[in-house]
Amino acid sequence: MPWSGFVRRSSKFTGRHFLELLMFINSRESVPSLSDLSGYMAEVHSVTLRKQSIDGRFHAGAVGFLERVLSQLLSNVVGLSQEECPSPHFNRVLIKDSTRFNLLGAHAEKYRGYGGNRGQGAAVSIQYEYDYLSGQGTDLSLTPATRNDRRDSREGGDQIMAGDLLVRDLGYATLVHMEKVASKGAFFLNRLDNKVLVYEPLSGKEVDLPGLVGKMKRTGAGTMEPDVALGTDYRLPCRLIVSTVGEEVYKKRRARAWLSMYVTNAGAEQLPTDRVMDIYGVRWHIEPVFKAWKSICKVNSFSRARVERFECLLLAKLIWATANWNGFMVVRQWIERNGPTAARSCSVQKFYKRAARLSELLRSAIWGGKGKTTEWTRAMLIGATSLVATEKRKNRKSLRQKAENLYVEKD
Repeated sequence: MPWSGFVRRSSKFTGRHFLELLMFINSRESVPSLSDLSGYMAEVHSVTLRKQSIDGRFHAGAVGFLERVLSQLLSNVVGLSQEECPSPHFNRVLIKDSTRFNLLGAHAEKYRGYGGNRGQGAAVSIQYEYDYLSGQGTDLSLTPATRNDRRDSREGGDQIMAGDLLVRDLGYATLVHMEKVASKGAFFLNRLDNKVLVYEPLSGKEVDLPGLVGKMKRTGAGTMEPDVALGTDYRLPCRLIVSTVGEEVYKKRRARAWLSMYVTNAGAEQLPTDRVMDIYGVRWHIEPVFKAWKSICKVNSFSRARVERFECLLLAKLIWATANWNGFMVVRQWIERNGPTAARSCSVQKFYKRAARLSELLRSAIWGGKGKTTEWTRAMLIGATSLVATEKRKNRKSLRQKAENLYVEKD
């Protein structure tokens, strides 16, 4: 790993020290002060550094270095092998979401918030995307809160490859996004936005969605699946999957209450109608990751530092979380293969709590070679089926069982 350019060279304080310091002091302190950072170097490495000296290491070069480390780490996350994910139709299933938190107003120049009487002048958004099949991260970036999900879907997408399936919620599901996905030979699956106009592909007439509700009520049909075209300018061809909802769900809804509407450009042989809702549900598996980052990793606790220090501390916390995600994938596979029931998997919350307790072992594994890595892995697996497994629940499917809905065998 090249150290030049991100910290000022010192015979005692190297780039490795800088990365280790930020990663593992974060696992001890939710918001480490300069005194905490100085104390860590003295306790762990017997290196005495003044607070001012450490503070001087937080600059744009350090931020850029940590961004590169995070990017490299994302590309090396442990995942299921292709033999274990024999999906005949999709190379990857990419799910994406974001989380946001407010910062000090002093950070507004770089991280603009929405403002307003109750708003903050500064806020940051974390955009995270990973492949559901392998667990490998594909994007993890910090952006101003004003770059919302809709804008991100319009401006991003460079990583999309032919054969991908992108599962998105309404925030990302713009026509620009869907057109971009289709143009790259990939597939989208998302809810239909109320603002998107839907047309009959042959007649060019707008689809009578209220009429569909009436027809389904009269005939008792649970689902309908007409071919449609989306948008007034570019008529994007796709399947519209319409299904009625139960009484309990209906009472919680206000708009188009009786219907759940999904659109996809994948054919019925790739995404069978009876599996669409189950597959769309995989996007919820990113929510526990954000919850763990906020509650266990405390990624939203650094807002009072100056901007470069805030960015370094936050990026280091994300590096720590991503490094432990390797362990999560290993433990998840172990539980799903060796657990007492096939329906059990690994709890993200329980895993990260345990990872925090074993953080010193991870530090030794990173810098101590293969033997230390084996020691850390063994420690993570001891008692995994009872300590970090999800609770056994009736009719509950593991992540692996849910993923099997994607493995539709060809005729």
